[in-house]
Amino acid sequence: MSQDLRTQKTRTAIEDSLIRLLQCYPFQEITVRMLIEDCRINRSTFYRNYEDKYALIAQIAQRLLDEYRAVLRPEFIVEQELDEERLQSCFRPLVRFFSENREMLSVMRARELPVDLFGDMLALYAQRLLEVLKRHYCLKEPDITMAAYFSRIIASNILTAILWWHEDGSRKEEPELLQLIATTVTKGIFQSMEQQFQKG
Repeated sequence: MSQDLRTQKTRTAIEDSLIRLLQCYPFQEITVRMLIEDCRINRSTFYRNYEDKYALIAQIAQRLLDEYRAVLRPEFIVEQELDEERLQSCFRPLVRFFSENREMLSVMRARELPVDLFGDMLALYAQRLLEVLKRHYCLKEPDITMAAYFSRIIASNILTAILWWHEDGSRKEEPELLQLIATTVTKGIFQSMEQQFQKG
């Protein structure tokens, strides 16, 4: 086994341990001793990989944010004649990201942490949407400020629907969630935004 693979396996075990412990204890009460006992490693192994528990939770949040960034499809915001199936296909990778990381994301949302993963997710999505709007409409101030406003509303709307779906115990099936997101975006926010930025 290569050193890199061994290191990655150790880091995954430590990250999993923190998530397990977060299911039972507030972050502030979790110690390095608890972590090393839970994942059966020695103290030096922990400190070889992480400076402390704050660096550990920051690394988990950064990895999740990187994965999240990779599934964002912001181009839908300016596509012409966007039918519901096409719109749903833009949101499907995002919904699946939340499904695949459900346990970890639920625990991180339920606990008070020194990282703001969901705030960072909202800011990143809004920024990606704004970049697309600025390019598409060649915006200048004060329209950029208004575009930032719409971008944040749309990102918040989509993420709120997905988080609600998870917190509600996923009583709705994925296709129902995708349809809900598509409908709320296109029937409300899009019309206001297009009126604001449509040229000629």
